[in-house]
Amino acid sequence: MDFASNSWQSILPCFLLCVWSCERFPVHPFVFGAANAFLYTLSFYKDNPQYGFSLPPVGIIFIALLIRGPLMVLGAALLAQSVSVSRRQLAVWLGLLLFVVDGLAAYVEGTFRTMPLGFNMATLAELFFQNFLTGVVVAYLFGNQSQRG
Repeated sequence: MDFASNSWQSILPCFLLCVWSCERFPVHPFVFGAANAFLYTLSFYKDNPQYGFSLPPVGIIFIALLIRGPLMVLGAALLAQSVSVSRRQLAVWLGLLLFVVDGLAAYVEGTFRTMPLGFNMATLAELFFQNFLTGVVVAYLFGNQSQRG
């Protein structure tokens, strides 16, 4: 979908689809986040109060996602429009970019060095699936249609 040749009425449904289905609201927090919490992090939070972590209230999570999701999809869609590679290449490139920028960089900078390996691996796997899939969906909905792949 090309921003320049389409009206906002035709772009808006794709944008909202990306935000809803891909950008963590409501699918990702409850699939990947809940799986990570039940498999590892929830018991880690309870058993290790010395790290000072607590789960925020669900309302705070939703508000943060309502702000973060559209901003991230908008940035990714604009990136998808600015390159002329196949959609398959764009999906991989954009998925990895979103994982590194939105997931890995922030996590490694703030938390990685102080947490045990199991916690880090579980959290990084959750961040990878959330961000990589966002890149794939945005690439296929907003990537350059003249480049097939």
